[in-house]
Amino acid sequence: MSFAWALLDGAGSETGRSEAFPGREEAEAWLGGRWADLLATGVEEVALLDLDGDREVYRMGLREA
Repeated sequence: MSFAWALLDGAGSETGRSEAFPGREEAEAWLGGRWADLLATGVEEVALLDLDGDREVYRMGLREA
């Protein structure tokens, strides 16, 4: 399986994607190290995509609740 992050703006529109990762753990580790930088550039939300299954695994906001 491979995974990537869809990068979403405040309206929920995709503004870009991360690189592809060979596993979910690698994708989540990448986001853990970059979420603040993404937020500073206007990314409000991300969606983890399963590229092999062509589906969204989950979505989450980058701001604290």
